Amino acid sequence: MANQVKTRQGVDRPFSLVLEDDKNLSHAYQRVLESLGYEAAVCHSVADARLVIRDKAPALILVDIDLPDGNGLDLMDELRNDTRGRFVVISGDKSQRAAIKSIRSRACELLIKPVSLDRLRKVLQPAVSQMSSSLDEADGECWIRLGCHPLLVELRTAISYCTEHGRGHALITGDKGVEKQAVAREIHYRGRRSGGYVVVDCRNTGAIEVFGLEDPHGEHIVHLGAIDEAKAGTLVLDHVESLSLEMQSRLIPLLDSGTFRRVNGRYRLKATLSVIGISRNAPASDEDSPKLRPDFLYRLAKTTLRVPSLNECSSDLEAIAQSLLASLYAVGAVMPTFSEAALHTIRTHHWSGNTEELRDVIKRSAQGVESGKSFDLISLEAVGASVSTELSIAPWVGSTVWEIEKQLVEATLDHCNGDKELAAKTLGMSLKTLYNRINAYR
Repeated sequence: MANQVKTRQGVDRPFSLVLEDDKNLSHAYQRVLESLGYEAAVCHSVADARLVIRDKAPALILVDIDLPDGNGLDLMDELRNDTRGRFVVISGDKSQRAAIKSIRSRACELLIKPVSLDRLRKVLQPAVSQMSSSLDEADGECWIRLGCHPLLVELRTAISYCTEHGRGHALITGDKGVEKQAVAREIHYRGRRSGGYVVVDCRNTGAIEVFGLEDPHGEHIVHLGAIDEAKAGTLVLDHVESLSLEMQSRLIPLLDSGTFRRVNGRYRLKATLSVIGISRNAPASDEDSPKLRPDFLYRLAKTTLRVPSLNECSSDLEAIAQSLLASLYAVGAVMPTFSEAALHTIRTHHWSGNTEELRDVIKRSAQGVESGKSFDLISLEAVGASVSTELSIAPWVGSTVWEIEKQLVEATLDHCNGDKELAAKTLGMSLKTLYNRINAYR
């Protein structure tokens, strides 16, 4: 098994949905979609379509208007209205009213039955080309697409829900090294956003970088901010817990109504985009994360996605490792393979650095290995020591020395059950200095 020559497979086929109550027509449409490279599912009712969309976000939806349990256009209205056109309405209703309503419901095409399959193929071809371009932009195959562990299935369902409902705002949490930005990119590309994907590091960002700057007299724009750059796309707030209270306050209108004001700006502007926060912890409440305002957190975290660690998904480790190895090679290339010893290590090692650590180990181990040959993993002792050091320091990065010292003093006092003399001795400072520190913190 391990010595079997493997090739790098292409990206997943885009997913499509046919919502049509006529079974013969629906399967004919399905065959057309599959011939164009889509994975196609068929539903004969609105209720069934809702269940499919809940678990997987379709890139293209063929919709009949009159269905046994409702109206296909009503289903379109339930889904997000700020993604690229992806609906093709096929109806027996020739009235102008149906055409107008279809356009208002964001259909990219309205076809009147009977529709020849050649005509349908011509209509769908531009959508296929657009989807191929969107997939080419994506950064390889995201590891969370693989595996059957319930936590991964739950995460994929949450991603689908986020791309289909509401404004698409979300909070992503998880341990270090689980590649939370890859999850944010997955939300962006699966939502088929027409705008950009812009990441802002909240530890080193001010209002001008996010909102932009206008001339004090309102005559021209001095600086375009991240919101302008993202436009109808996705704004990612990395290290969102580091946002100042003032910045959180300024972002609330953007989360609420999609409006913002540039620094020195006189008017509110419209911005139809998703805002995704990435947190290095899980701020479930105000007590857990005092730096985030409850009203800001409530608006951002209506959809919260927790990325599981590799060790929680141990049953899928081998499949994830194979995917990470494949991402190092071009599509169609003959890859080296893991040896049995390498697979054993992958399954049994405690990956404290998660996918970042596993990806790095695979990359370094496969370097220079001939195509089709098997290889062992490099020694993990040095890698583990490096990752352990990085993980121990990581929680403090972005904090001031004052904040670190304060937490250390308070933790030491708790450890010493409030005994200040013992705490001072443990900290290596005089009792007077400890009292001065405590008064200063208050």
